[in-house]
Amino acid sequence: MRNRKYLWILLVLIIGLIAIGCYKEIPVKIPIAIELHYMYQPTIIINNPLPQPSPTLPISTITPVPLLAKTSGISWPKEDAYPRANDLVQINARVSLNWNYSVSKTQVLQAVGITYLPMQWSCNVNVANIKTFASQFPGMTWLAFNEPDNASQANCTPKQAAQAYLSLRQAIMDVDPSARIFCCGTAFYPAHVDFMAQWAQIYRDLYGNWPTIDGIHLHSYGHFEDRLDAPRRKYELEQVHTWAQQQSWAANKPFIISEWAVTTASWWGDQDRGPIANYYIPTMRAWFNQQAWIIADIWFSSWYSDGYYEPDNVWQQNSSTLTSTGIAWRTATP
Repeated sequence: MRNRKYLWILLVLIIGLIAIGCYKEIPVKIPIAIELHYMYQPTIIINNPLPQPSPTLPISTITPVPLLAKTSGISWPKEDAYPRANDLVQINARVSLNWNYSVSKTQVLQAVGITYLPMQWSCNVNVANIKTFASQFPGMTWLAFNEPDNASQANCTPKQAAQAYLSLRQAIMDVDPSARIFCCGTAFYPAHVDFMAQWAQIYRDLYGNWPTIDGIHLHSYGHFEDRLDAPRRKYELEQVHTWAQQQSWAANKPFIISEWAVTTASWWGDQDRGPIANYYIPTMRAWFNQQAWIIADIWFSSWYSDGYYEPDNVWQQNSSTLTSTGIAWRTATP
C-alpha cells in the first residue's frame, strides 16, 4: 500500500515536469495587426488598430525652374485643338498659361523653352492635386485665382479667397519652398484695389498676420466704350501699383499682367482690328517694357469663335497663320 502511494506521488511529479517543459515550447498567440505607412516606421497595433496620419509627399528634389525674369507672352488658345508650342516660339512668346496646372502643357512648353504659369483658377483648392503637381515641377510661378471679382469667372468673396489662398500656399510650400505665388487675378479697375484690400484685411483678421505673396497678378481690360483707351489702362495699372506700394505686405512686389487685350465682339472686328494692330498693341507693349515693376504681360488669345473676342485671336483657327493681331504682337515684341 505504502509503495503504491509512493508510485502515485512519483507519477504526479513526472507529469508536472513534463508539463512545465512543454509550456516553454508553446507560443502564446495575441491578435496583432501590422500596418506599413509611407515615410513612417512600421507601427505595431495590439488588437484594435488606431487611425494613423496620412502620408505626406517629400519636399521635391528636382532642380527648380529659373526665376521669372522680364518677359511677355500669349495665353494658350482654349477653343483650338492645334498644337501651339512651336507657334508660340515662332511669335517670340516666352511665357504662357492655360488657366490650369497642366502636366502636358508644362512639358511641351518647357521642351521649347517657354515658361508655363500654373494657375489655381477657383477658390476650391484640391490640396492633393496641387502637391502632386508642385512636387513634380518645382520652382514654378503660380497664379492664384482667375477673376474672383467677376460673377462669370471664379466668383469668390474676399473671405473665400483668403481661406483658399492659405490652403493653396500651404499645399505648395509643403513640397516646394522654391515656388512663387502671385495673387489674385482680379478683372477690372477699381476692383483690383477694392477686392485685394478686403482680401488682405480679412486674411489678417482670420489668421493674425498679413498674407504672404510673391507678387500681384491682375487683368487689364476696359469696358466697351473705352476698350481701346491705352492711356486709361496705363493710369489704372499705375494706380494699383501706387496703392500696393503703400501696403506693408505688397510693397516692392512685382506685377504680372496675366491677361490684357481688347475684348471686342466679332461684329466690331472690321472696325477694331486696325486700331488693335496699329495702335493698341504697340502702345501698350512699349509701355510694359518700360515698367520695371511689371515682370510679365500676357496677351489674351483664348476663345476662337465668330462671336466675342474673335479680333483678339493671334492665329487663324487650327492654323499657324498669324492674324493682323498676331503680326502686330510679334512686331511689338523684341
